[in-house]
Amino acid sequence: MTVSMPASLGPRRVHRAAGIAITLLIVLGAVVGAWAASGGTLDPGFNPNVNGDVNAIATQPDGKVLIGGEFTTVGGTARNNVARLNADGTLDASFNPNVNNGVLAIAVQPDGKVLIGGGFRAVGGTPRNNVARLNADGTLDASFNPDANEGVTAIAVQSDGKVLIGGAFTAVGGSERTRVARLNADGTLDNGFIPDVNRLVYAVATHTTRPDVTVLIGGDFYDIAGMWHYFLARLDSQGGPDGSFHPDVNGPVGAIAVQPDGKVLIGGKFTAVGGATHNRVARLNTDGTVDGSFNSAMTDDGVVLAIATQPDGKVLIGGGFSTIGGATRNNVARLNADGTLDASFNPNVNKGVVAIATQPDGKVLIGGAFTTAGGVTRNHLARVLGGAPSAAPTAVVAVAGDNQAAVAWKRVIGKITSHTVTAAPDGRSCTAAAPATSCTVTGLADGTSYTFTATAANQFGAGPASAPSAPVTTAPAGATAAVAATVLVPRTHLMTGQSLRIAVRTASTGTATAIGVTSCLVLPAGFSVLKKGSALRTGKTLCFRRTALAPGRTATSLITVRATALTTGVRTISGSARATGAGLTKVLAAPHSVTITPNRG
Repeated sequence: MTVSMPASLGPRRVHRAAGIAITLLIVLGAVVGAWAASGGTLDPGFNPNVNGDVNAIATQPDGKVLIGGEFTTVGGTARNNVARLNADGTLDASFNPNVNNGVLAIAVQPDGKVLIGGGFRAVGGTPRNNVARLNADGTLDASFNPDANEGVTAIAVQSDGKVLIGGAFTAVGGSERTRVARLNADGTLDNGFIPDVNRLVYAVATHTTRPDVTVLIGGDFYDIAGMWHYFLARLDSQGGPDGSFHPDVNGPVGAIAVQPDGKVLIGGKFTAVGGATHNRVARLNTDGTVDGSFNSAMTDDGVVLAIATQPDGKVLIGGGFSTIGGATRNNVARLNADGTLDASFNPNVNKGVVAIATQPDGKVLIGGAFTTAGGVTRNHLARVLGGAPSAAPTAVVAVAGDNQAAVAWKRVIGKITSHTVTAAPDGRSCTAAAPATSCTVTGLADGTSYTFTATAANQFGAGPASAPSAPVTTAPAGATAAVAATVLVPRTHLMTGQSLRIAVRTASTGTATAIGVTSCLVLPAGFSVLKKGSALRTGKTLCFRRTALAPGRTATSLITVRATALTTGVRTISGSARATGAGLTKVLAAPHSVTITPNRG
């Protein structure tokens, strides 16, 4: 996890912790902004009520949330600078590290222990300079004491258990280490990793696209081990700068996130990367060249201080800004995979955001200096519904009627709240609450050809539209459908024990559009069914349904029966048909029938 510097609303911020001044040179302009009309996507059940800035967030596998910052209470209960929350946002009373000054970074190890960095001097009353490790219950891990001489602003855990730290320090454990160091799993200094960075480091991340290049760092530096590397660099396994990685960023980098494909997202106070215009946020290819397909169209009057990725490829950014691509976005936003603004996501917080974390359920945690989100009071920490909208419905089918059309679709998997159907060309629509999978669009013009698309909505909003239905033409006013059923049998004399194949042929006339048709056969006593095909059977009645029978076309359905008890007297097999569709219904008054006479040989 990468956590950036704390936010400020002034042009320059000096963070003092235990007498150590960490000058954060990234400028964060005063960005409050007007409230948008929408209320955002705030999680109403999550309200920890922290009384000071939240600078770092980390999530545990059990759903609990760790926060670090500059606060003294959470939910009215004393907690100094580090706290753990239950999944519902209430304070975890069992976890109380009691850190004596500001915390800027948090990371969770696979074993459940928690790493913290900042400007503190003690944890639980025990001396710890700027970096410490907590046990899973919040008590201090006494075996881990790296002793950084100045502030730690970023922490990342490598896959081998070693720990990367970045910040303002110049010594760790009494040995010279300037701004970046790597610790062994027990907290001792890794003597094989010596980067020598000349100025502040704000962000660290692991990058494993090559086995010998493992670490990304961002900050306000320009020199690493005597080589020019401005604001962003990649280090090899010994801490030396990777000479093949030169993104050429023209301003400080405060946040780094690595995508699953190895591409690197960066945020900060820059306006160009690789000679191309990229304001405040950019994406790099694995070799460090700028990804030209990603451009957020941010303005150059803000700063990006936090970045996180979602499984769907979208990118969350936080900081101090007010517009993206001409749209109002106050301090937090989500970008599509190509860098364009995701219009469906707008938490709208009133002050700077410096920490973002995603949860497995798609919800997004944001921390910073803000006191409202979406117009609702949320002090320094909020959770928003950040998941993706539903997928598109499929198999959309329309049946036209008089000034209307009945539309059905295949159900979308997931927690769907509603579906909306929209007609083209005129845009009329209907909405069906889940779990319904059909609705009727009214107010259509008769004699017009229409197609229909459907969307599904969940708690995160409406998803993309389906493929359009096949075109249908609404019927002129007063039109009716005439359908006729004809029963066909190969012979009308039958002996007990013999079988007979019966066909019911249905014809459609009198309408210009396809209609739904149900045709039924009624068998007399003395017959049993051998094969019924797709027929639905109720007693001696078997019915066949077709969703769309074109005008002037016929449909034939077959069943096979056996004579079981033919003695004397004729038997009558009757058939009927019914057309369905809005304004198009006609049931035959006199069913068609044939008679079967017992054959005595």
